[in-house]
Amino acid sequence: MELGDRKKKILKAIVDEYIRTGEPVGSKALAAGPFSEFSAATIRNEMYNLEEMGYIDKPHVSAGRIPSTLGYREYVDRLMNSYSLSAEDQTKLTSLLDLRFDDKKKLVSEAVHRISDTLGYTAIAVVCQGKVHEIMKFEVVCVANDSLIIIAIDRNGVVKSANCKVKMLAIPFSPEAIKELLNSRLSGVTIADEKSVASLLYDVASIEEFAPVIETVKSFFSAESDNYDVCYDGVSNLLRIAGSDNMEKAGELLWMLEQKESFIRAVGLDSSDADVTRAIIGDEHPTLTKHLTSLVLSRHISIGGNDIVMGVLGPTRMNYAKVMASIDYVMRYFDKGFQSLDGKG
Repeated sequence: MELGDRKKKILKAIVDEYIRTGEPVGSKALAAGPFSEFSAATIRNEMYNLEEMGYIDKPHVSAGRIPSTLGYREYVDRLMNSYSLSAEDQTKLTSLLDLRFDDKKKLVSEAVHRISDTLGYTAIAVVCQGKVHEIMKFEVVCVANDSLIIIAIDRNGVVKSANCKVKMLAIPFSPEAIKELLNSRLSGVTIADEKSVASLLYDVASIEEFAPVIETVKSFFSAESDNYDVCYDGVSNLLRIAGSDNMEKAGELLWMLEQKESFIRAVGLDSSDADVTRAIIGDEHPTLTKHLTSLVLSRHISIGGNDIVMGVLGPTRMNYAKVMASIDYVMRYFDKGFQSLDGKG
């Protein structure tokens, strides 16, 4: 059975009211409010159909209904109204760019604090400064007849090095020639991943003895070499939302936040589409819970190549429209803030 216009309106009203009050919504309340043109019996019949279709649930013995995960999904994707931030909230969220920061981590940390303070939920940010790489200089040092050390210095001054086992007498390149080749082809070039390295070294990629050099250089651009920073603020909000009955589940979420790589993989931050704000609602993800938590995420790759994911962890009945509007508003300002810090170098 498809959702007709009346069912959509009733579902939207139930979600709006439940987000506002936190109380199960009954047919009498809807008939007395936004649907006064319909009888309570008509609305009750539509609510019964919505429940049968899986869009709303009946908690315990309450006469009212609350949205299910499917109901929230329909609401977020197709029914909720857009949200305009108040001037006060806009100022609170973006005035951080008027402050002076020594590095990007401090800027992101303050942004996370502002979002948490504005929304009353737990805010999270993941910054990967290695997702889009730009190596500015390579150095190659021969330490033995079968061993090189390849050194790469990126645009942020981060130094990476790796030992490369290669039979120097078997390849037509000296260490100096390898250094010149790497610098002429790869330095100053933005490289999204390790697959791009071989294409830029296409004319030597077919030389079997040169393969260890290419593999070593590719390792600098692999996902495992990414430098992640995870910041979060408002942990007490998560504990408040969970309540005493769900403290164990809240503890699991907090533990995951501490495990940076595990958290990134668990919620798919490293595979999120850029510049798309999305919601993971309730039990759509095994780490979250049906009526306890949802996670709203947005990913943005800034002009300077910084891969940023901003997220808000809150109750399934969070104000999704306001959360998404707040995250989008802050993300638009990261380019300005990061460019200002990049200019210091």
